[in-house]
Amino acid sequence: MIRRAIRLVSALLPVLVLVFGFSASWYLSGVMRAEIERTAEERFVHQIDLVKKRVVERLAHLTLISELGLGMVQIVNNTSPDQWTSFTNGLDWKSLTGLVGIGYAERAKPYAVSLLSRLYSYSPDIASEARGDPQSDRIYPVTLFEPASAAPNFLGLDLASDRRLRQAADRAMTSGQTTLSNIMQKNTGVIAGSAFVLAPVYTPGGPPKDTAERRTRLIGWVVLPVHFDQLVNEAVAEVANVVDIRVYMGAPIPENLLYGTGGPVADDTQTQPLDFDAAPAYRRNDILQFADQMLTFEFRSRPNFLLERAARKSVV
Repeated sequence: MIRRAIRLVSALLPVLVLVFGFSASWYLSGVMRAEIERTAEERFVHQIDLVKKRVVERLAHLTLISELGLGMVQIVNNTSPDQWTSFTNGLDWKSLTGLVGIGYAERAKPYAVSLLSRLYSYSPDIASEARGDPQSDRIYPVTLFEPASAAPNFLGLDLASDRRLRQAADRAMTSGQTTLSNIMQKNTGVIAGSAFVLAPVYTPGGPPKDTAERRTRLIGWVVLPVHFDQLVNEAVAEVANVVDIRVYMGAPIPENLLYGTGGPVADDTQTQPLDFDAAPAYRRNDILQFADQMLTFEFRSRPNFLLERAARKSVV
């Protein structure tokens, strides 16, 4: 009886060892995978925070430049082109990728068109549209702009001649706040791809008390045309190879897309076959406020996200 038991144990022992070894390996691999994924998710969140910090820094730089321009126009009455050039030369604006230049647009009476048309050439690609401002007889021509290399594309440009620019300018006028226009589309010629940051300038004195006073006292806008795709691209350059990033002005719909890396973000909600070897996908959406617009960010890790981590470790 004892011999039979010993033979049975001897026969089953290799099987038991194999089962135990497989179970232990499966358990340990699960623990290690969970730890790797936890660490990777923390790294994903860290990189998102890094991207947001860099974008916020660049938006703050834009805000500072617009405020400095606002102060210049309010302090120096009838700012001349030479004074504007001297002022902009003292700003560190060229280090801000995506910013085309710094300008000033006046709120003028229609009779000024004849004079301006002799000084500057208007863009023929911008179509005039219906205007909602009660004082729709006013024009909003850009009269100052730096640098000189970009000035021909903007001097004389009437912001009131395009619906998107006029709406942004009027929002700034009535709210007293800096506004951001929609992206100019291909049919707008040389200014296509730009969004305009517009800061309202009022006559000297205390802040206007209400909308009616703002309309009466507004004299112009500091104008900052910006290529947001270039601005965001610089901020995300370090992580763009492992994280897909899409930025929208407002709701995340195709026509609002400002910047995108890779293809469309895939839909992970559908049921997929179970694959233990598949790299986990991390996703996150976030929102930043700039001027009067909401910038919506979509982040999604790429399949090589974990591999990039392993490669960096091996190099170290």
